[in-house]
Amino acid sequence: MNSYLNRQYRKGTTEFGVYSNAEGTELKIEISCHNLNFKSFWGGEWLSSWVINLEDNSISGGIKVHNHYFEQGNIQFNMDKDFPISKLSAQTARAIVDFIAKNETTVNYFIINHNYFSTKRDLTICTLKCQRSYLRE
Repeated sequence: MNSYLNRQYRKGTTEFGVYSNAEGTELKIEISCHNLNFKSFWGGEWLSSWVINLEDNSISGGIKVHNHYFEQGNIQFNMDKDFPISKLSAQTARAIVDFIAKNETTVNYFIINHNYFSTKRDLTICTLKCQRSYLRE
């Protein structure tokens, strides 16, 4: 998780936690990224939560995104995406991280490519601005 977060998120903006249930049959991974740049009039958060069932080698989860741009107006973008139960390719840390990375990247590109704003420039200014490393200007 550390190398994934270092690779995909801006330094100093993201934390994660991995928790087990009392029976040891499930793991929960939570990722929280908060980016604030009040000088440039924007802020955003990316929250993802994943549940791994160790008994049947499955994973499910969800991502919540909230971004706010408030220079000369007030623009907000909110998204809540759930992922149904899927089988993991293996019961390894690498398989879990690969699944999370694939789905988080898919959501990120979906937002960019579905023209929620009039141009991609508006999107990079208003939505997910510098949230994840490959969106940096």
